[in-house]
Order: sequence, then C-alpha cells, then structure tokens
Amino acid sequence: MNTDDEIEMEGILPNLLFGDGAGAVLITDQKDEGLWELNEPDCVLMDGETSSFINMRTKENGYYLNLSKELVPSLATALSQNWSRILKNLTKTSNTDEVEWLVHPGGKAILETFTRLEPPLSHSNLRHSLKVMEEKGNLVSATLLFVLELMLSQPSKEVACLIGPGPGVEVKFMSLNKV
Repeated sequence: MNTDDEIEMEGILPNLLFGDGAGAVLITDQKDEGLWELNEPDCVLMDGETSSFINMRTKENGYYLNLSKELVPSLATALSQNWSRILKNLTKTSNTDEVEWLVHPGGKAILETFTRLEPPLSHSNLRHSLKVMEEKGNLVSATLLFVLELMLSQPSKEVACLIGPGPGVEVKFMSLNKV
C-alpha cells in the first residue's frame, strides 16, 4: 500500500496498516476424511449508500486504500440485525463455542464488533483472526486464507464459519463441515 498527496486523512491509516499478501485454496470434489466441505454461502448487505466505505484503487506506485469512518457502525448494525439468522442457517447452532470462527481481521474495531453481537463471539472464538492480525496485519483479501490456514493446522471443531467483506459493502459468510 502506498500514499501520496492525493489521499485524504481517512486513507493514511489504512495505507499504513494494510500490506500485500497472497494465498490459494484447492477446492476438490473429494470427500476424504479430515477434509472440509463447503456449504451454501450467505451474505448481509449494509443499508444505505456504502460505495464510499471501502475504496481501493491502483496507481503507478501501487494500491491506495480509503476506509470510511462509517464502515464499522454500519457493519455493527447490519450484523446485529442478521446475526441470529446467520447462526441458524449456516452453523445450525446458537452456541458460538461449537464453531471455529474465521473472521477477516480487517482491524481491531471490526473484530470487536463481533464481540458485541448477541450471542457474542469471545476473544477465544476470534483467536485465529486475532493471531493473524497481530502477526501479519491485514493483507487484504489473502488475510482470510491465513486465518483458514491457522485453523486447519489446529482444528478443534466439526463446523467452521468464514466471514469476510465483499463489494458494495456486504459481509459474506460460508460454513464448512469437517468430513
């Protein structure tokens, strides 16, 4: 990430925090023991005009990112209005401790939003995301793959839920079941 004279103040912090990362996932139709099966995805759209909440553009020197201060409050509202539906439809439980939570660590404020939901995710539920945020920072899209890699190296549950941002702004969810 880079910054230049054209970036407003809202763009300085994201450009300091975000880095570059790459990752890949192999998806197959095999159902071997120990693998994870992808389930139907879901998403939550944020209300109102959100196109200015996350902006990334490419320039000659690299990527430039702006995050609006309205992102986290809008995310909190959208999640709180849809959280029970997400839990019921994707994880099939209301007990958050029965699920491996793989939340894109877009920043501390975003992760803290999940601790204020009802039922909340604890810091223990968010351990993989918090560890990746602490050790690698936010590597944009690839960050969630680093969280997934960490969980796969030490799985303790039979169900996992991936949560990451999407264009618009939306939040995408996908559950996984251990085969």
